[in-house]
Amino acid sequence: MSQPRHALSFRPGTPIYGIGVAGLAWRVERGSVRLDGHGTPGEARFASLALPGDIIGSEAMLFGTYAFAASALTECELSPWPEGAASARSGSLLRSLATAQRRAADLVALRGGEAVRRVIGLIRIMADGYDDAAQHVVLPTRQDIADITALRLETVSRIIKRLERDGMLQPVRIDGVHATRSFAVDFGRLAA
Repeated sequence: MSQPRHALSFRPGTPIYGIGVAGLAWRVERGSVRLDGHGTPGEARFASLALPGDIIGSEAMLFGTYAFAASALTECELSPWPEGAASARSGSLLRSLATAQRRAADLVALRGGEAVRRVIGLIRIMADGYDDAAQHVVLPTRQDIADITALRLETVSRIIKRLERDGMLQPVRIDGVHATRSFAVDFGRLAA
């Protein structure tokens, strides 16, 4: 089977690739991707988050198969990687690796501490992946937020509702995005 050499789009919740499958490395062009490792049978174990500019699946270039399962957290578009000239490839990989390393540290911090600070931290991380981060963000499902922050679904739902009630998050309509996932964010109030 030949591998695609053009950009592909994925709807939220759609699997992109699985553990142990051979394939290409990909650059996230827009949206966000969840990476999961082996968990208990029938259950995924959150491993990382990829945002625009990140390269995912590069381990398949080295080991022949993917070490993680990837699925779309939000509407996303991926392009095959590497692209362009060799010098551009090495620079983009180094930038992607540095960004991924910083984000990994931020994600670890989301696994402990005050619940509302964890959710706000994830909102900030997600906003970094959007061009209009000062105004809008598309969040993952409440269950994905719970998995990423190691909180219960009910706790996440309560926190999101509280942030909405306090005016820090205001629902906005974005075509193709479920109404409960797209928000205008008041980053000044979130910081307080």
